Amino acid sequence: MKVLVADRPCMLLRALRLGCGSASSALCRRVAPLAPSRLCCRARSSISVGHPELGHAAGASTSAVTAAVASAAVPEVASRAVGWWLIGTSASVFAMVVVGGITRLTRSGLSMTDWRPQNKPWPRDAAAWEAEFARYKEFPEYQRLYAGSGFDLADFKNIFFWEWAHRTFGRTIGFIFGVPLAVFALRGQIPRKLAPTLGLLFVMGGSQGLVGWWMVRSGLEKQRIDEIAGGIPRVSPYRLATHLSCAFAIFSLLLYTGLGVLQPRAEHAMAALQTLQTRVRLLALLVGVTAVSGAFVAGMQAGHAFNTFPLMEGRLVPDGYMELTPLYRNFFESVPSVQLHHRILALTTLSSVTALWLSAQRMPLPMQLRIATDVLLLAAWGQVGLGIATLVNCVPVHLGSAHQAGALTLFSVLLFTLHSCRVPHAGRLLARIAMIATLINCVAEKTSALNVYVLSLAFSPDGTKIVSGSADGMIKVWDSGKLELLSEKMNAHRRQINSVAFSPDGTKIVSACDGGTIKVWDSDKLGLLSEKMNAHSRGINSVAFSPDGTKIVSGSWDQTIKVWDSGALELLSEKANAHSSYVLSVAFSPDGTKIVSGSFDKTIKVWDSGGLELLSEKANAHSDIIRSVAFSPVGTKIVSGSHDKTIKVWDSGKLELLSEKKNAHTTGSGKLELLSEKMNAHRRQINSVAFSPDGTKIVSACNGGTIKVWDMVDWSRKDHLMFNITTQRFVLQLLWLNKYSMKFPDDVLDLLIEACLRSK
Repeated sequence: MKVLVADRPCMLLRALRLGCGSASSALCRRVAPLAPSRLCCRARSSISVGHPELGHAAGASTSAVTAAVASAAVPEVASRAVGWWLIGTSASVFAMVVVGGITRLTRSGLSMTDWRPQNKPWPRDAAAWEAEFARYKEFPEYQRLYAGSGFDLADFKNIFFWEWAHRTFGRTIGFIFGVPLAVFALRGQIPRKLAPTLGLLFVMGGSQGLVGWWMVRSGLEKQRIDEIAGGIPRVSPYRLATHLSCAFAIFSLLLYTGLGVLQPRAEHAMAALQTLQTRVRLLALLVGVTAVSGAFVAGMQAGHAFNTFPLMEGRLVPDGYMELTPLYRNFFESVPSVQLHHRILALTTLSSVTALWLSAQRMPLPMQLRIATDVLLLAAWGQVGLGIATLVNCVPVHLGSAHQAGALTLFSVLLFTLHSCRVPHAGRLLARIAMIATLINCVAEKTSALNVYVLSLAFSPDGTKIVSGSADGMIKVWDSGKLELLSEKMNAHRRQINSVAFSPDGTKIVSACDGGTIKVWDSDKLGLLSEKMNAHSRGINSVAFSPDGTKIVSGSWDQTIKVWDSGALELLSEKANAHSSYVLSVAFSPDGTKIVSGSFDKTIKVWDSGGLELLSEKANAHSDIIRSVAFSPVGTKIVSGSHDKTIKVWDSGKLELLSEKKNAHTTGSGKLELLSEKMNAHRRQINSVAFSPDGTKIVSACNGGTIKVWDMVDWSRKDHLMFNITTQRFVLQLLWLNKYSMKFPDDVLDLLIEACLRSK
């Protein structure tokens, strides 16, 4: 039996590999009308990404989604070893740029007066040192700066060291890049698509030494030094800018290519991020121009003039600005012009980065991209701060070299941000989808359900209705399937409604507001049954009925939890200082013996419902405040919603603090285990979540006025499976068929998947 079952998936896999065949076509036709219209998975990204078709909103063409899945393929990619080798080489180039900055700032660049491809050996005796020093004395730098100043052999050794180290390091990087390149090439680990880029890097790295010597020669030529105003020896600012720009280009290409190998991504961004990607590209261009401008500041030694900020020696526009002719020389050879332009470019960059970060705060971003924009903001402000400190202190070596390193750091973060905007290859995304423990599917959505913030939601006991309370004091009752409005109560409270809940029999609704008032309503026509003024000393954030309908629990800004009689709303018990901050959400367990609470202090606590004694707690359950908590219908799970935009499901046992587990699922250990997670479930902060009575759905609401209903599909049995691109297509289609149509028995399904995995 097992062999017979295995033969069928093998045939299907062969058909899929060939891209044709009746089995594959029939399977795709069968799946097309059945595939879910939106896929969201727990992965490194916190929003759904992949093929452009995979990001369609609910209601988009399911056939387009299926076509994207069927055509997805993992491109030929290099091994991770190649990626880490490129990243390591880029780190070496970064260090090389820093050493080059120190070499320039200590005026060491002209201490070696000749150039050899194999580099000059370190002088080993006094005679060799004297010979080197004698050659140095023949050139303008010594003659015009040091002759007769007491500059001796010991001083020469100091500057010689930095130039010799700079050149030696450059040749070492050649080995760091070249030797592994040859090894990877011989082993066939370099994809064809990557070969031209690596060849270009090899040529650029080899020619960088020649560009460096071409720059140094400009500072050794007496005729050219005589043409410099004041006759102070320095290298040509044009050649210095060329040398530094080449180093930046090599570093950037190494880093960006390495990131692409470690995290293979398409060239395009997802539709929602295309505008952001364009802005980051423009910002990268601006930072590049600013860095080149800084190279001319260094080449002209302009940092030693106008050492005040924000004005330049008391003037907004310094003396001598744009006075050279022809006009273009002012952009490269005029000290006041070059420095002012660099200041303007730096402040423009800072403003642009800040504006980009502010606009990104209003966008739903993948976690990696969110972190990248945050680090970009810090890098930009840090670099401008370093630049100002370097300027006002007249360019000391430590600040000047740090400022040069800061420019490269800022550009590195920009490259990482640009890389993070790109879409991961669909094949790799599908592999994650197939391996996750739980898939959360959006099955209903009501955009702009209310004109203002939706602050609380609750299902009716039969699961057919949803009640919502909003910031304008209005209560609404909705059909839970299509989210159509059934009834509403204008001005139900004078202040914003923070919490609503159905009674167990579905005949009543309790609501609480920011004014500390609790009210009980008829659930059919929303007529007022009873109310309790000043139930708490501050606003009430959450209320809930007990399972038998005789009690109501409330949590407040005053950090207290109180239990009330649901009829006359008389106080039965209370817990002062239940949390170290505001109590934002409370709920009874299905058996009525426990109460769960979530707080502004990011903790979840479980209490005995009688005397409100603490049973267990979970510190730092979310990275932001916990806005809503609820028990599952059988009491074994707790769902929590946070302002960190995540929905999490927990085991409701001991709530012991554990390390986070990826793709965790219920183990029956009684400890707090993360069961499932939906990152960026909404584009705005999530204010309320609740289970449906049968435990198969979760309803959530956010600050944007959006209500969503999520379907919980347990595929945890498949979370240990590893899929290649061909088998993951088949398994996904198989799972879709199982979920939406064929309903294979579990043992048959397992046999099909195992046979598929054995097929190579």
